[in-house]
Amino acid sequence: MFARITTYQIRKGRIDDALALADSIKPEIMEIPGIKYWFNTANDDGSAALIAIYASRAAAETATEIFGRFAEYLESEPKPTGYDVRLHAINP
Repeated sequence: MFARITTYQIRKGRIDDALALADSIKPEIMEIPGIKYWFNTANDDGSAALIAIYASRAAAETATEIFGRFAEYLESEPKPTGYDVRLHAINP
């Protein structure tokens, strides 16, 4: 498995718009081949992080186009960082 954490800053006054877009394309995001989990987080100051778990590093690379749709809501380029998942656990 592969985890990608992307930090970004949402433009002032655009948090609700950005989250509405994310919610509207959630089904499309979950159809990305190899995606397992997806979390979109944001604080009131606009600082945000997208956390996604994929079956592989290659699967993570296919998501770039979809997340590019958020450009108009962002202060600057998102900063993605990827990690190989070494251990994990899930509570039932």
